[in-house]
Amino acid sequence: MAVVFAWEHLRTAVIAALVADGTFANSTVATAANPLGWREPPRQLVGTSRIVWVPGDPGGNLGEVVGPRFPGPRAALGDGNGPARNLLGLRELFTIDIVGANATAGSMSNEAAQYHATRALYDAWMRAMYLSGFGNLEFRSARWLVDRAEGRYGATIQVVCAMLAVIPDTIMGQAPVDTDASITTTLLNRSEVQLIEAPT
Repeated sequence: MAVVFAWEHLRTAVIAALVADGTFANSTVATAANPLGWREPPRQLVGTSRIVWVPGDPGGNLGEVVGPRFPGPRAALGDGNGPARNLLGLRELFTIDIVGANATAGSMSNEAAQYHATRALYDAWMRAMYLSGFGNLEFRSARWLVDRAEGRYGATIQVVCAMLAVIPDTIMGQAPVDTDASITTTLLNRSEVQLIEAPT
């Protein structure tokens, strides 16, 4: 079974809630409008509202290791290999860039319309976050990104959050030692493929 970390699960739940609320037309649109990764934030002129999920805080910090919540013995489910106990907790940090854009504003300079679109998206996102992560989520800070000197389409609110994730007493599944890897690196319009062969 694939490992899904706490805030990956939260992102999936928030996207589903935003679709159910009608914020995004359907799950395909919502997933495209909720990209995950470090490369996404610099993209400003995308023309639509979006919510960018970035691991860590703006300084690159992962989070804080804390004591486990509900530590207990390994549960026995007949075979003795039940759910693993909680060894530690990780208050994992992540950053959300909420980019609101009003395409009907007439120009990029209509800041009142861009403000309104961004605040409306922020409220919809905040509701979905609260309902999806209640009791396990902290909002650390929120700010407008106002230090971009170039013309921009829309406006951006950046929120730093922390979510308590379990570090379990279990061995994570990994690729077998005889696995090859094909890595594609893309910069602007140039791609380079590197093949890493398994040791023989």
